[in-house]
Amino acid sequence: MEAARDLEYPSTAILLDSLAELLVAQDRPAEAEALFRRTLNIVETAQGAHVDTATALAALASHLHTQGKLAEAEPMYRRALAIEKLTRGPTDFQTLTTFHKLGALLKSQGRLAAAAQMYLQSLAIEKTALVRPHPWTATSLNSLAETLIAAGKLAGAERVYHRAVALDEALLGEQHPSTATTLHSLAISLQAQGKLAEAEPLYRRALAIEEVALGPNHACTATVLASLVTVLHMQGKLAEAEPLYGALALGAENPSTAPMLATLGDFLHEQGKLVEAELLYRRVVMITESTQGLNHPATATALDSLAEILVAQDKQAEAELLFRRELAIVETALGADAHTATVVARLATHLHVQGKLAEAEPLYRRSLALDHSALGHTSLSMVTTLHRFAELLKARGKLLQAEQVYVRSLSIEQAALGPPLPWTATTLNNLAEVLTAQGKLSEAEGVYHRALALDESLLGAWHASTATTLHRYADVVQAQGRLAEAEPLYRRSLAIEEAVLGPDHISTATVLASLARLLLIQRKIPEARPLFSRALVIQEAALGPEHPATATTRHNVHGVLKTARSQSDTFGSAILLSAPTLVTLGEFLQGQGDSAEAELLYRRALALMRAGPGPEYPSTSALLDSLAELLIAQGRLAEAEPVLRSALAVVETTLGPHAETATAIATLASNLHILGKLAEAELMYRRALAMETVVIGPKDLPTLTTFHKLATLLAFQGRLAPAARMFSHSLAIEQIALGPPHPWTATTLNCLAETLIAEGKLPEAEQVYRRALALDEALLGANQYSTATTLHRLAVILDRQGKHAEAEPLCRRALAIDTAALGANHACTTILLTSLANILHVQGKLAEAAPLYRRALVMQEAAFGLGNPETMKTRRNLARLLTVQGLPADAGRLHQFKQISTSL
Repeated sequence: MEAARDLEYPSTAILLDSLAELLVAQDRPAEAEALFRRTLNIVETAQGAHVDTATALAALASHLHTQGKLAEAEPMYRRALAIEKLTRGPTDFQTLTTFHKLGALLKSQGRLAAAAQMYLQSLAIEKTALVRPHPWTATSLNSLAETLIAAGKLAGAERVYHRAVALDEALLGEQHPSTATTLHSLAISLQAQGKLAEAEPLYRRALAIEEVALGPNHACTATVLASLVTVLHMQGKLAEAEPLYGALALGAENPSTAPMLATLGDFLHEQGKLVEAELLYRRVVMITESTQGLNHPATATALDSLAEILVAQDKQAEAELLFRRELAIVETALGADAHTATVVARLATHLHVQGKLAEAEPLYRRSLALDHSALGHTSLSMVTTLHRFAELLKARGKLLQAEQVYVRSLSIEQAALGPPLPWTATTLNNLAEVLTAQGKLSEAEGVYHRALALDESLLGAWHASTATTLHRYADVVQAQGRLAEAEPLYRRSLAIEEAVLGPDHISTATVLASLARLLLIQRKIPEARPLFSRALVIQEAALGPEHPATATTRHNVHGVLKTARSQSDTFGSAILLSAPTLVTLGEFLQGQGDSAEAELLYRRALALMRAGPGPEYPSTSALLDSLAELLIAQGRLAEAEPVLRSALAVVETTLGPHAETATAIATLASNLHILGKLAEAELMYRRALAMETVVIGPKDLPTLTTFHKLATLLAFQGRLAPAARMFSHSLAIEQIALGPPHPWTATTLNCLAETLIAEGKLPEAEQVYRRALALDEALLGANQYSTATTLHRLAVILDRQGKHAEAEPLCRRALAIDTAALGANHACTTILLTSLANILHVQGKLAEAAPLYRRALVMQEAAFGLGNPETMKTRRNLARLLTVQGLPADAGRLHQFKQISTSL
């Protein structure tokens, strides 16, 4: 035909169009596009503004649209639409089809207002031209509603879906699958607005229709079932939701089912329902393998999710096999790709965490080589792997190699990041630690000096990271014997920690212990003692005596003690044979978990005291108390009890009814409490309370402390009502005796509120928290950190009662205070960000909740890492929100990112 003179005759166009469609079916899009364009040229030249020209324009536009060439497709659609309106008329099926395709293109470009306008224009034409309700109108309504959801106009989408449901029921009947689909969409729009009670019956109705019309194992049925399970979970109807898990897990093997099961698996994972989540993740793997193939990248992603849940259940061996299989799939599918490097690094990290360092090391090296090959030698994606690799090398004692890896990371950061960032300061600190471990103290000092200058420049002189660097810098200076230079560095670090993190933070305790150790080496025992005591209290409360940090400090103290003991009369004999000094060192060692050494020193001190003033000397009682506490810490409870009774006998015989006697009684009561002798402990608390009330007075803090301990004991026994009465009685005393608002009253109010919560009396607890809030504002001011804490607690109680609208402004106010007090990027701020986002989410304020989730996610990833449970929880919440907003692609990317980054 093409050999003929009239080569461009229209019949040639028909043949070319058919050939183009064949090429499309063979996945040869570039060749097909050329034929579509040639077809259009022939028809347009031969016939001008004709129906066939419009058809050719629409065919080319659709092909370009499919290839993602949206900018080229749009004018083609518009030309086709203009010709169709003239030649076919506005109500022709083909014209309406082009309206819809153009609307879909605009929506995919994010031009939602323009897309909605196209659908509205189509609806207006249909209303005028179509006499009776027509199925096409239902299609237009659904397309418009989807666009409104994407634009965040949920209320408008809800109204449109109501119209679509009514139309489907009138045209197709109440039991038609299309009616079920529209009901499902309407329920989703209601759920997104927080109208969970309205959404649930619609999901149930849609499910009933799908089960009858399509069968219980159809993919569409599984979709509705997953939505119903989700909304039941959101309402706290766990008993109704759990029986549906099995149906979900045994549903259809359809690709569309897998993402929903994965999302629900994430939801269950977050709630700690690991077994149920594992069941769903296994189903996702089976579906993906069946529908996509054993070696498809989607199967690798599903395997990663299953491996993650197995890790959470400590099924490390099976998880490792899945990580290895994931890697094999990715290697085959992608080859030497950046994503392959990520998966290799994830397997390396998994082996690293299990302690399989020899296996992990070559994988880290391989990941870095792949990253270098795929992205270049200055790729920032290598930095995280470099840091983990360096940690592994350090753990294996390969300190020189670890040093070289940190130097390499530092060079990448400097080349890729431009101006220095806080991450660079972290690298400098890690490098300095490795240098210190190698004994390269002078080099380490220089690196710490650089890190300190960077911290002060980027974060400020009063930032927690600056304090940490100062502390490490001081350690290196001290290790070089320059004690006088180290002391002011420690003191400056301590001042920052106390101001920024608080006097009772564990980091503050670490600096306290270091400064106290330095003072002890300098023989400044009186200055060291109170620092030891403070560090002891904080460390035991936060970490416990067996924490590795305690063991590290204990090891350092052994060196100090050995040095002291090796001295002659100039130092050792004069000091270590003094009972008070023995007690000081014993208290310090006890605080560091060295019970055996502390007990030895206490018993030596006790022997010295008894040889001096005599066993009835009051300070002997205090030492007996310390010895008893040490024995309790060792679990030697039976030995501790008689020691405390001896202490009480000493002070009671010597002093009679006295404040110290009351303290000894209260101390014995506390330890009986710990021993589980609650009946005797209660009697002792009441005896101490009676004595304190007489000899100290009802308003003194020791008296109020005993009130609190007795109330706590009652609460521990489950006697919540008497405990609440004790706290209320304490409040009454405080109001009379303490006069103006007092900080102790705020403490009592909080204890009372917690007891009421345990009783399930949330409204009463709410009122108590309101009183505590008023007191905080009066004592501390409306913009203090403690006020923010109480605001947050009150907001949580309101939220638990369903008073979301009341909780929201309180949470916002707490967030504003926290941000002002701690900074916008402080870790504590993320707690309030996620709380506020959750409150907004429940109310259906998705557009406001989304940026808060995003902000919290960025901060958590920076502060805690990609695989931190709180980071993962925020990422899952954001993914679900995006799904509800009708942004499944964005949600899917978040889900995939979570799969990739969890193990790093």
